[in-house]
Amino acid sequence: MGQLSFSNVSEAASARLLDFLNRAYSVKDILNLRLVKDNEPGVKDYGIGRTVASRILSRKRTLPRRRFTELAHLNGIQGFGQDKFDDLVATFSISSAERFKRNLFEQEILFENWEVRYHSVVFDTDSDFREATKDNLSICQVVHDHIESIADDNPDNIVKVKDQIANAYFQTYQEGFLGSYEFALWFFKFDQDNWFSYERIREPLEAYLTEVDSNGYDAIQFYKGVENYLLLNGITVTDLPVVIMESERSITFWTAALFD
Repeated sequence: MGQLSFSNVSEAASARLLDFLNRAYSVKDILNLRLVKDNEPGVKDYGIGRTVASRILSRKRTLPRRRFTELAHLNGIQGFGQDKFDDLVATFSISSAERFKRNLFEQEILFENWEVRYHSVVFDTDSDFREATKDNLSICQVVHDHIESIADDNPDNIVKVKDQIANAYFQTYQEGFLGSYEFALWFFKFDQDNWFSYERIREPLEAYLTEVDSNGYDAIQFYKGVENYLLLNGITVTDLPVVIMESERSITFWTAALFD
């Protein structure tokens, strides 16, 4: 079996891919990953099936401390060729927020009558990220500084949003697993007729949020009392979900609207 080519893999994508594989403890963990397809249109893609996923986990168990520390550890796994590897690289080359948003629509959890937006602030260095996330007031200031670009043209809306964030209280979850329940409830409030399964939207949320290596930083928090209608038209709800992701040095806040 030939050696995999790692020439076009960025350092960030490599780190995210290795982290994902090291956090995968079961075949299901790997199968739950929705791959971004890197193939040309019309080329059949077999994806990563149960057998190959099992072989990846078996390889991990042979490594020191049972951890992948370099991409070369993936060489020689039967059935895991360049095509599957390239799909993994493509998947982890986009931001976690973008991957999660795509999953919502590709899995048909949400439909075209939804508008979902994320707004990410990415910092150039670890020290800049730590300074911006050192406390809630610092995080709030980042949101303040970028809210004007997404608020409606009406300047009154901008003022209202800033006032609401300044007076909002913070509900913080340092574990993505717990935060996924609150985030799923946020989506559920848009349409309480329960036309989608609460658990079905919570599972991809957990996958998104558990990519956060909090390491002392907040995984997700909600600015309680911020009205989404000031940021988007349509049916909206209160609260502004904010995700802090150390691995991407980013602060991402979410807005959504339902057109029903």
